[in-house]
Amino acid sequence: MASANTTAFSPSQVAYTLFTVWCSKSSRSHVICGVVAKQDPRIETLEREIATLVEKRQTLRAAGAESAQLERNRREIVARQHELSETLISIYAPQPAFAAA
Repeated sequence: MASANTTAFSPSQVAYTLFTVWCSKSSRSHVICGVVAKQDPRIETLEREIATLVEKRQTLRAAGAESAQLERNRREIVARQHELSETLISIYAPQPAFAAA
């Protein structure tokens, strides 16, 4: 049975959750066997928004929507995808050494 480390830290302090379970490759009963990145709530929100916009686009296309409506929807999707990319970069891209100083 897996158990997660539940020590309270702010999201900026801890980027991963460590799971410990019994592992046949170790003589110890519980070892760290997996590391899962904690999902930033901004990413989850943007992914939901993109999925909703894509579903709306499919509905618009099925209903024979005008090109102006489809274009507005496309631009909304592109804007959310850009925002998601920027968010992912800000979270996961290595920071230059001089930026930390």
